[in-house]
Amino acid sequence: MIRYLIHRPIAVLLSFFSLILAGLFLAGRVPVSLLPEMEVPKIIVKVHYPGNSAGFIEQRAGSIIREGLVSVKGLSNLESCSSDGYAVIELSFEFGTKMAEAYMEVNEKIDRLLPNLPSGMPRPDVIRVNPTDIPVVRIQVTPVREADFKEVSDLSEKVIKGRLARLPGVATVDINGSISGFVAVEVHEQALNALKLQRKDIEQAIKDAVPAIGELRVTEGQYSYFVRLGQPSTGSEDISRLPVKVGNGGVIRLEDVATIKTELATDEGYHLYNGNRSVVLTVQKQPDAKMNELIRSIKGLMEDCTKEYPKARFALSRDQSYLIEAGISNLYQDVIIGGMFTIAILFLFLGNFIPPFLMAINIPISLAITFIFFHLFDISFNIISLSGLALGVGMLIDNSIVVIDSISRKRSAAINIMDAAVEGTNTVVVPVTSQVLTTVAVYAPLILMDGMASKLIFDQSLALTISLGVSLAVAFILTPLLYRLLSVVEKKQRKNDTFVFSWIAQGYHRMIDRVLKKKRLYMIVTMAFMPIGFILVRFIPVRTLPRIEETKGLATFDWNGPVGVNENLKRIKTILQLIKQQTMLTESDIGISKYGSQPENGNVQYASIYFECRSENEKMAVNEMIAQWMKANHPKSFFATEDAPNGFTQVFASSVPYFEVRIRSGDHNIGEGNVAGFVRRLKALGFIPGKGLLEEKKLVAALDYEKMAVYGVDVETVEHALSTLYGHYAIPGTTAGPMAEAIHLTGDQKVLSSTVRGNSGTIYPIREFFNFRYEVDSKFITADRNGRYVSLQYDRVTDAASMKHKLESLASRSKIQIDFNGQFVESSSRIWSMVKIFCIVLFLLYIILAYEYEDLLQPLIVMMTIPLGVSGALLLLYVSGASLDVMALIGLIVVLGLIVDDPILKVETLNSLRSKYMAQGARFDEQLLKKIIYEAGDICLKPLLMVSLTTSVALIPVFFVRGIGNDLQKPLALVIIGGLTIGTFFTTWFVPLSYWYLIKIRKFKK
Repeated sequence: MIRYLIHRPIAVLLSFFSLILAGLFLAGRVPVSLLPEMEVPKIIVKVHYPGNSAGFIEQRAGSIIREGLVSVKGLSNLESCSSDGYAVIELSFEFGTKMAEAYMEVNEKIDRLLPNLPSGMPRPDVIRVNPTDIPVVRIQVTPVREADFKEVSDLSEKVIKGRLARLPGVATVDINGSISGFVAVEVHEQALNALKLQRKDIEQAIKDAVPAIGELRVTEGQYSYFVRLGQPSTGSEDISRLPVKVGNGGVIRLEDVATIKTELATDEGYHLYNGNRSVVLTVQKQPDAKMNELIRSIKGLMEDCTKEYPKARFALSRDQSYLIEAGISNLYQDVIIGGMFTIAILFLFLGNFIPPFLMAINIPISLAITFIFFHLFDISFNIISLSGLALGVGMLIDNSIVVIDSISRKRSAAINIMDAAVEGTNTVVVPVTSQVLTTVAVYAPLILMDGMASKLIFDQSLALTISLGVSLAVAFILTPLLYRLLSVVEKKQRKNDTFVFSWIAQGYHRMIDRVLKKKRLYMIVTMAFMPIGFILVRFIPVRTLPRIEETKGLATFDWNGPVGVNENLKRIKTILQLIKQQTMLTESDIGISKYGSQPENGNVQYASIYFECRSENEKMAVNEMIAQWMKANHPKSFFATEDAPNGFTQVFASSVPYFEVRIRSGDHNIGEGNVAGFVRRLKALGFIPGKGLLEEKKLVAALDYEKMAVYGVDVETVEHALSTLYGHYAIPGTTAGPMAEAIHLTGDQKVLSSTVRGNSGTIYPIREFFNFRYEVDSKFITADRNGRYVSLQYDRVTDAASMKHKLESLASRSKIQIDFNGQFVESSSRIWSMVKIFCIVLFLLYIILAYEYEDLLQPLIVMMTIPLGVSGALLLLYVSGASLDVMALIGLIVVLGLIVDDPILKVETLNSLRSKYMAQGARFDEQLLKKIIYEAGDICLKPLLMVSLTTSVALIPVFFVRGIGNDLQKPLALVIIGGLTIGTFFTTWFVPLSYWYLIKIRKFKK
């Protein structure tokens, strides 16, 4: 087959040229996105019921919804948190669950539960978490003059939002910080009392005068018409002239008993951009949209809006396209810089220009053809797939290295160029194919991993596997053809070895001499090194994701007290002024936000500040300034600073604490009894209270139903008065069209001096029917599928296991029911999952090698090099101070596939040489065994050095080229370099030494 292809150079070259052109063309059609397309197995249910306490929402809504949803198919976990005014219920599902069906089932169950929920509570929102829900950019709309904010708010809500939604590739547009207006009807209590009217009479008069009528169907004979009834104007002047009936049959105007004016809605939340009040619009993209093209469209629209609307300023923030741009930039840099280093290594070992040239062009050719399969398999360019390509840059030429070296050796043996190309390629087809299969065998079982890690690995492993498969085809088909063509052009045969390689080869021969003289010593040293990595892993810090250099931060605040939204705004502005010099950009959400896709919309005591700095050191300084100001001014408030989440960390990072103990008790008052003592013991051990243990002081007003019955005052009358007096009360059915303003009854908020009318017509002060007291109550109520709990968290990683046993004993003595949660518990199951996958990988490797060698023991020689690679990888990881995270684990898996490449080739070469000399009639004795070991070392040394060094050197740009893509790759690169340098150093003598002992043992048995 190889000879046939070499004899048809035009057909082969044109075929590859066509494939390269197709790949470059299709690369422009591959979708560009931040993350791979995936289903996040999570659904969030949001409950909004403003004006109600956490206890009321938990009892009347949270617990009912939990019980109704606990039977949803595929549900793995359920967590809920109730607070004043809202509750959030998070549903986690088993991976593989069809989320579209789960979403429909959750909505159906919510609809069935509606009759059991409070009648005045809005339907809970059901949100399906999806990577595309992460906003790709935020548009800040700020008025030029503060007095124009209402106009700019209307512009954002009614114009800009719609124009953004119509852009190709936009899925949804969310908004926050806008303000709405309404017609305020402020009734006069004395006038009402004099005319013996009540507030509900005024409400009914407005509803009768402003009916919510849409379209009517009118039939006349065989014709049918739709008639739209025009709504009367609902401006303040028109409302003031509305008729109101009084008890004696007369009619008065509404303005006689009320003041009517247009007002802005009461602010429950603010959005600030660089300290100025603004409106923010967030944009989510469609799954198949190209992020870079969408961002360009949005920027173009903002330029148009700047020209068309001079009263507003437009700016973009939190542009997530920088992540994918950084990934593409890192790939280019890794290809160019890593490729240059790789070519330099090749010229360092090869004295002929042909091999380095052929190996170098393998990289761009393989990448171009790989893009065809990206299009066919519907793989997008994203951070994960690009990192797989970047990782494969050094591995793309491994196959060509072995093929070209084999051809060069045949050529050096005075074989003509045609036969050298054919025989050299055929000689290494089996070992090179086995090397690729072992790499694939290592990656294939990774899709069995639990959780998002499998999603993280899938695109990367698929991209790497495709590129390696393409490079294998290039090595077997194109490389021997080009070698032959270029050798014909070359006038004289040049030497294949450089001075550097000759010097290394001499050192290798001296080392093998010493190894064979002191076989037992070197075997003991090698065996002693094997478990080093498994010992060091206990001392390497564990993280979910690699540490990424970040200049953006997020500070969150909960003032933990009865703080109004305006006081909240004042405090945040003080902090913004404090950090102004150290930040380039700030963005703040204060109080209750209006984001529809956000799981928690906060409360009036909540605030957050997003800030961007010039450097990571400045970001750390800002964190310290905020911490010191909070400690000095509001020591009892809660605050936290962290790296600002981006599209990548929001999906893969976990907010679950490392170790959490949950306490369950039928009596949820933890202030006394065994639970309180148990909590105190845990705090003394260093545990931090969770949300369920946070408390706040509240003013409780309880209705005196007995007194109301005595004086003939209905509960409905009091509740209606309260709903009006506390702020604004929207009259149902009075919005005249989608763009109109609603009509609100307003109160003077002097609740204690207001009055209500009894059934007999007598007027009473409303304060007479209330009992007021202060109570300390839970700020949050936490629960899971097993019911309510309070929790404490422990962040000392080293002694979590011993602490678990101690707590179990302590809870047993205290007769308290506890259970455990957190990353520590999850990691235990994850470790077993990794152990199972590791066993599958070893089994597949053994099967492939046993097929190749037709031997049951020789595969063990190859597989025993795996601990050497793992130990070398973990040793470098430990010495460099890096963490053991998801990317480092992927690197370990890669090492499993790469560390066995040289042993596979060397054992195959040893077997071939042994068969060759035995076929020539040589007597197989110790001298012949030494001879084939030396000869196999000579044959395999150059491919070994070039494969290990080119793969390692190609990763060097990761350490000095900045960008999130390379930050993610650093632990992976450290692991691969450590495994392929330190581990390979040991394999150079371990494989021949093990082969020696295996042959000697078999000979002894015979």
